[in-house]
Amino acid sequence: MASPLWALLISQIISVAIHPFTDGNGRVGRALLNFVLRQNGYPTLYPDLVHRENYLDAIEEGNKGDYKPIIEFLYEIYLAQHCTIYDETIKKIRSGEAKAFPNNIRLVEEFRQIRIVKGKK
Repeated sequence: MASPLWALLISQIISVAIHPFTDGNGRVGRALLNFVLRQNGYPTLYPDLVHRENYLDAIEEGNKGDYKPIIEFLYEIYLAQHCTIYDETIKKIRSGEAKAFPNNIRLVEEFRQIRIVKGKK
């Protein structure tokens, strides 16, 4: 099965690509994105107003068929918002607390892979 993080990116790309509604596509896309995250035990993502212009630029590129900017944007925002999760979860695993939260171990592995890709071993 594909990583939920990839599933959320694909769901966002689909909502950007097809624009199914005359209004509210962004809200629906963000709701779908957070639904996928929550269904898989991940914290939600909130692109804030500080990054709004970059978000809209990335969506515009997606409308032109270039999805790389939206993928990179969402990964960067997600990592920035949740960068402490990796370290906190590692501490819980080492202390034995993580056994009660099996999704945390999967989350750590996925964040580890993302950090490796981004050169942040």
